[in-house]
Amino acid sequence: MHEGWYTDERGLPAFRQAIIQELLFSANPIYLRTFHLYHYLAYFCIKMEISFGQHIEGTPYKVLDERVMRASAGIMLLLGLIAFVNGFVLDKYEIIPYISGFLALNFLIGIFLNPKYAPTYFVASRIVKGQSPLFIGAIQKKFAWSLGLLMSGVIFILSLFLLKDPSYFKPVCFICLWCLAFLYFESAFGICVGCIIYHFFIRVKILKQPEIKPNCMGDSCDI
Repeated sequence: MHEGWYTDERGLPAFRQAIIQELLFSANPIYLRTFHLYHYLAYFCIKMEISFGQHIEGTPYKVLDERVMRASAGIMLLLGLIAFVNGFVLDKYEIIPYISGFLALNFLIGIFLNPKYAPTYFVASRIVKGQSPLFIGAIQKKFAWSLGLLMSGVIFILSLFLLKDPSYFKPVCFICLWCLAFLYFESAFGICVGCIIYHFFIRVKILKQPEIKPNCMGDSCDI
């Protein structure tokens, strides 16, 4: 340990204790607010579990609760339908960037942080809280969410151009319909189209086969 970085009786490094005392007695409250914000963020980052899926006893691969995933897909389907009706029935294109941007952010949080921090997954987990979990392999779901991120991201970008140029209507509508179809199959029938594409890519050697084969919904796949 660096010389002088001893700890007091509470286990706090002396230099940190001195900073705390200086901030507490500082005449400028901005320092104190910044200090508190820093500690809140640091605590959140330390406690944050960055992982797509979780390990459970008796399963050698990461899993997700399929009930929550289907409920999350249902929420996203509802949002997608709101954007579709407003944009392509009522000709109100302004709402499309907001919803597609939200969905892209939702996928982004789930993929790079943890699905449980994604807004739709969080709400869905509360809705199906009383139901017994139905665990399935997470790796193919991660690919499906990555596909969702790609499609929603493309819709978001194109919808920004659509606000000023109606010629972007067809590509936005085309991708949006595919997204709605994927979400409908997932929420209504438990059929993950992205997972099917993932298995196909493994068969044609585009993607590497995982070392441990995860299960799918109703054991419907064999990776």
